[in-house]
Amino acid sequence: MDIIIKSFYRPYYLERCLRSIELNIIGDYKVTILDDGTPQVYIDRILELFPLVTFIKSEEYEHKTSAISQHLAGTQDYKNDIIPVQLWKEGISGCSDYFLLLEEDAWITHHISIEPILKMMQSQDILIIKLGWNGNPELINGSKYQLTEDIDELLPKLPNVGMSILNLYFKNAFRIRSILNKLRLVTIKSMLPFYQLYTVSSAFFNKDYWNYIWEGSKATIDEPAQLLRAIQWKKEVGKGKYANTKSEYIKTSFLTASVNRFKINQFDMIRLNHILNESWLEGNLEAMNNFPHDFDLGYLQQIVDKTNDPRCTVVGWNLWIDLFKGIHSKAGSEVDS
Repeated sequence: MDIIIKSFYRPYYLERCLRSIELNIIGDYKVTILDDGTPQVYIDRILELFPLVTFIKSEEYEHKTSAISQHLAGTQDYKNDIIPVQLWKEGISGCSDYFLLLEEDAWITHHISIEPILKMMQSQDILIIKLGWNGNPELINGSKYQLTEDIDELLPKLPNVGMSILNLYFKNAFRIRSILNKLRLVTIKSMLPFYQLYTVSSAFFNKDYWNYIWEGSKATIDEPAQLLRAIQWKKEVGKGKYANTKSEYIKTSFLTASVNRFKINQFDMIRLNHILNESWLEGNLEAMNNFPHDFDLGYLQQIVDKTNDPRCTVVGWNLWIDLFKGIHSKAGSEVDS
């Protein structure tokens, strides 16, 4: 089975993810990393540590690594919201019929045996097995039927809304979604039941199902488009089952992101990742610190403090973390891992 990892500019988390695979995945698998802009010096180090993994780079790779360099040099702010949809499609089109999809800042915390998972997905026609949902019960809120000691089939409990309305909303026709969101008549929690059908990562997927969901997707972040395709599959294709592990087998981080998400004085996420990446490259950042929980924040902040960089302060970082965790907490996620 193929294990696919989406990656961008956080090799200190990528090593953690890969170590967790070595520790916890049992069976025959191949790891492919779909990378969108991690500078080559970090990729080379990952390949030294994990010589059997394969990197595939996006079409935007050279542009994005150059943009990072310019940002760090202070000559141009990093502004690039293009996501590597073509890279993901091509990488997954060539992989096994069932695959495990991860992102670099996720790590596996329990033993997972590949062969029984594969046989069950084939025999039971399972579209997706979620391994993590950040403690948010709304993401796995349907009726449950035990498939194995560790895995439940999920019968999704979705709002009773017709496809014509859902099409208008998810496609934002006539700006309906924007208006409803602005008026707070629809919130992020209103969307959560539909995520019973889908997740961006941390799951085993049927390749046909993933390809269907991403068909026609553009190179910008548009999760409503993927959710609509997942709903269309359920309502119009109608085959296949949904499942999740009884407990979460994956954790993810709320301490950093790939790029800047909030405008905060004295804090720059690109620069933070550069500081942590360089410390990791020099052997001063241990990727398995505090495993299986997230990195100890004090451990990372000591590294940042030593740089005394006015554009990346611990005070600014703490403010960023509070904002980032607040968004996920309001949606019902557990943000302390």
